[in-house]
Amino acid sequence: MPQFLLPPAVPALAAHEPTLDAELERLEANWAASPVSIASGGRALPRLAMELADGSPRAMSHLIEAIRALFTTSLADDWPGIRSLLHSDLTFRVQQMLAGGPAHVLSTLHPGLDWKDDKLIVAGPPLPATFTDAAGGLTLMPCAFGSSGLHPLVPGGNRRVIVYSARLHFGPQGNGDTLSTLIGAGRARTLRALTTPCSTTVLAARLVVTAPTASAHAGVLRRAGLITTRREGQQVWHELTPTGAAFLAANPLPGAISRQRVSQRSRR
Repeated sequence: MPQFLLPPAVPALAAHEPTLDAELERLEANWAASPVSIASGGRALPRLAMELADGSPRAMSHLIEAIRALFTTSLADDWPGIRSLLHSDLTFRVQQMLAGGPAHVLSTLHPGLDWKDDKLIVAGPPLPATFTDAAGGLTLMPCAFGSSGLHPLVPGGNRRVIVYSARLHFGPQGNGDTLSTLIGAGRARTLRALTTPCSTTVLAARLVVTAPTASAHAGVLRRAGLITTRREGQQVWHELTPTGAAFLAANPLPGAISRQRVSQRSRR
């Protein structure tokens, strides 16, 4: 096996999936350890950028909270689906590795990436010479956004990373989910999770979100007349209305549509 394909020097990194909090802590630690240099390009810099360059802990705190708010608003509801997609892609690559070795994985990873004559060929501008250094290994990192991206990264030191698009593009436009397109991915998942009535606590567990997030989605669906909510003691229970059930039936998941057609053909 080529040296640069060997596992990273710290094997635990390959198996550890950091949380958002852990990533934010790492960001803060890296910022504290290394001076920040910001090129203005002749333009006036935002105040936050200038404060970060000056080493202001207050500015870093603002940046971390902004990142957390962006994740909560834009990604939190969809994160379980994104995570599932990335895990699926990694499982597929492991199967390729076992079946044909690392050369097979590299030659099928992306049209712009190939393995020939014991060399990794990357389409596009030439990579820095340090990319050929075998000392630090190579990390392949799937990305859930975009459908044909390939981004060789050489951040420095011994870490080499190639970011490539996962096998299936994530999102309503990529998977044909009309329900997500109509009401949003988070509320679509919530409605589908209520095919069996449950409490807010159970709903949050099904969605892998916090109870307040599950409750907020349920509130929108209730106001739309798609579910009903009732209180039993300390628990709040949610259940589909006939309108909600009909709405689900009219907008099934693409996989469910395929299975339904196969079932109909088999009965014929």
